[in-house]
Amino acid sequence: PTTDRQEPLMVAVAASACDRPKPPPADAASSAPDAAAPDDAATRPPEDAGAPDAKAAGPPRDAAPSATFRHAKRGFTLTYPRGLHVTQDATRAVLTSDPIATAPDRSGAAKARTLRLEIEVRLRATDVVGAAKQTNPALAAAFPTGAEASFAPQAGFSESATLDAGAAYTFVMGSHGLGERTTLVRAGARDTFVVRCSTVSDDLSPTMSLDDQLAACDAVLTSLRR
Repeated sequence: PTTDRQEPLMVAVAASACDRPKPPPADAASSAPDAAAPDDAATRPPEDAGAPDAKAAGPPRDAAPSATFRHAKRGFTLTYPRGLHVTQDATRAVLTSDPIATAPDRSGAAKARTLRLEIEVRLRATDVVGAAKQTNPALAAAFPTGAEASFAPQAGFSESATLDAGAAYTFVMGSHGLGERTTLVRAGARDTFVVRCSTVSDDLSPTMSLDDQLAACDAVLTSLRR
């Protein structure tokens, strides 16, 4: 698969996509099932194959986050643009936009897929490397000795930064017009935020631009508090 180009992020947590090399093979880059989250089915807006409403394009890029959410069980808080919808289960919060694009079903079926911006937030009761292992083995490989201090950035795939919540490690992957940006944020000696932002490339003509999608992701990411 080919890697989609990503726009520069509002916070310096991911490498520029202007000269991004291809990410690891699809079998390594795809997200592994999360064994630590048994009740992984947060309620989401219903899927439909209709064309997205151009008027429901999501929050504008420069709109400040305007709503606050607190997870009932894990206790973390975040702020987000009001154009997103929030659901939660015992382990995570999921924020989704209205439908912003459609894509053909590559299996050959006639029904198109409805695409949305989706931001998933978890607070793991483990350190950064433990959270990387639970999330995706491809992320854990960025810490070659198994210690956080051994993080080895890879141009176009991974980068580190410091946010208000703590040290952050961001990984960027994607294919066929869909992008995924996963950020691990240290939230204490034994806690780590895992923020997964699933985006739609401008190549698929979304009604919410990739710039605006990344801005919404950044608004959530930089607002995280325990």
